[in-house]
Order: sequence, then structure tokens, then C-alpha cells
Amino acid sequence: MSGDELEDTVTFYFRVSSEQADQFNQLAAAQFGMKKGAKRQMFLKLLDDHLRSQKIAQLKEEISVLEREG
Repeated sequence: MSGDELEDTVTFYFRVSSEQADQFNQLAAAQFGMKKGAKRQMFLKLLDDHLRSQKIAQLKEEISVLEREG
């Protein structure tokens, strides 16, 4: 990250069980390898996947409404 990107970032801290943390770390390592930033990348990927699935559900609902109206 460049200096400008670092200024626009925030840090998240939250507690999860050690079992959940282990599962998350295993997913991150499997997806992105044992490199620096793998957990951040995994978090961002999961967030992106979640937002994308919400948008798809919203669009499907809108299509359904339009089809009923049409």
C-alpha cells in the first residue's frame, strides 16, 4: 500500500472463539497462502462475496416484481 492508501485505512479488532479463528486462518492460508496480508485479503474476499450475494438477491427480487407487473 502506498502512503495515501494507508491514510484512508482503519483497523478492525473483534473477538471470536479460538476455533473460529483457527478456521478462518486455515481458509486464509488455503486461499492466499502463508504470506503477509492473507487474513486481510480473506476478510475482504468474504465481505465482497457477502455484498455480492446480497446484491444478487436484491436484483432477483426486483426482476420478480417487474415480471409480476409486466
